Amino acid sequence: MAIYKNLAQMPAINWLDISLEVAERSSMLGAQTSLRGADTIVLQVAEQYGIPLLTKDKEIKRKSPKGIIVLDPTEISL
Repeated sequence: MAIYKNLAQMPAINWLDISLEVAERSSMLGAQTSLRGADTIVLQVAEQYGIPLLTKDKEIKRKSPKGIIVLDPTEISL
């Protein structure tokens, strides 16, 4: 619970509800990609907000639909 309280106070984190629309689109992405659960939810959020997804998960990167940009941390320079 302490970790949640710390995260909840960070201004860089935007908490989102999983609405019926989000769940439906996530399910559609799952059917399209054969990814499941949280993987489809993070893809849906990236798609909805038009932002790249940064992950080390090779399966998500490989199976992601063309319209969703998925990057490995090694592909970006800071």
